Amino acid sequence: MACNQTNFPVTDETQRPFGCGGRPYPPIPPYIPVPGPVGPQGPQGPEGPAGPQGETGPAGPQGATGPAGPQGATGPAGPQGETGPAGPQGATGPAGPQGATGPAGPQGPEGPAGEAGASVTALELTTEGGAVTGGTVTLSDGTEIPITVTPQPE
Repeated sequence: MACNQTNFPVTDETQRPFGCGGRPYPPIPPYIPVPGPVGPQGPQGPEGPAGPQGETGPAGPQGATGPAGPQGATGPAGPQGETGPAGPQGATGPAGPQGATGPAGPQGPEGPAGEAGASVTALELTTEGGAVTGGTVTLSDGTEIPITVTPQPE
């Protein structure tokens, strides 16, 4: 019987150690790690999946109130309210300026005939160089009316 490196006696056929009294030791596992020199660390592997959600913890204390936000936009107008009572009569304002003259109205109906008047009984014209320069009209009631001629500018 020979001994292996750990000074255990072994048989040639099985290479199993035996104790000093011939009793076998328990079987040796096929791989026994032996510490050796440590090499450089390899690269980091990919991130694994997230674990399950944990339980919710107790609520913390209320925080301080933050500053007020900016003024919001004006909302739409509400519905029309009821009409209130009429107020007292106000003072009369000053008169406005005179308006333009309007167009003439239509011709009115013809009036009744007047009393009979005097008629012309005589007409006397005064001439000077063939041109009429004046004269007199005599009416049936004896009234005389002078005639005045105004020369036209040339």
